[in-house]
Formats: sequence, structure tokens, C-alpha cells
Amino acid sequence: MTSIQHSAKVDFKKSHKYLWVGLLLSVGLTSCSSVFSTTPSPSTVAPTLLSISLRPGPVAIAVGGEVQFSATGEYTDRLITFTKDLTSTVVWTSSDPSIAAISSSGLVTALHPGNTNIMAVAFGVKSETIILTVSAPSEPGNQESAK
Repeated sequence: MTSIQHSAKVDFKKSHKYLWVGLLLSVGLTSCSSVFSTTPSPSTVAPTLLSISLRPGPVAIAVGGEVQFSATGEYTDRLITFTKDLTSTVVWTSSDPSIAAISSSGLVTALHPGNTNIMAVAFGVKSETIILTVSAPSEPGNQESAK
């Protein structure tokens, strides 16, 4: 009976030894996997601006008229894609400020007849270009403009 107890005691020590080896391997591999992982955790990845879209599309207004533009940014954090209003964040430009001026909030004021391109830039990303056509102001006595 002593030899059976001794045998059971030896088996317990062996299994205990293997338990520790398995535990150490498990902890070591788990720690290493975070070091070698190619997928960053969502909390550590800053969103990246992919594109900027402008609204409205091509616009035609008369001298003295105004139109409000808006800018929407499309972002990704490598896991999801989402949009954010960037109207007050972007830098607005008019290719010909003598035809139409644009404020920092995206409000365009038509100054002279002609065409100009409206564009926005944020974080090094340029938006699409929107064509703005400014026409001469309509004359009050012109019957065509009343229709």
C-alpha cells in the first residue's frame, strides 16, 4: 500500500510540474502575442481622414446672392468608417475670390459674374471641387426674370 501511495504522490508532483510549465507557456505566449500583433487595438489608433465631400453640388446664383456650403469628412480607424461634419474645421477657398468670396464657415457671397471653383482642405486632405456660376443680377423691369 505504501508503494501505491508513493506512486500517486509522484504522479501528483509530475502533473503539478506540467501544470506550472503549461501556465508559464500560456502567460508567455499571451504577452508575446500583444507585442507581435499587427492589428492595433481600437483605443490606440487615431482616426484617419479619408476624404471630404461638399454640399451642395454645382451651384448657379446671381450677383449679391449667397449660398451655404457644408463639408463632411469620411474617417476610418481601421475597424469602422464613419462621417463627421467638418464645415467649421476646413479651410475654404474660392479659385477666383473676385467672383465669389467664401467665409470660414462656408458661406459664399457672389460678387461678379463668372465661374469659380469652391474647395475645402483639412488635415492635408483636399475636397472635391464644386463649380459655382455667378450670373449678372436680374433687372427689375425684365419680364423674363419675373417668370
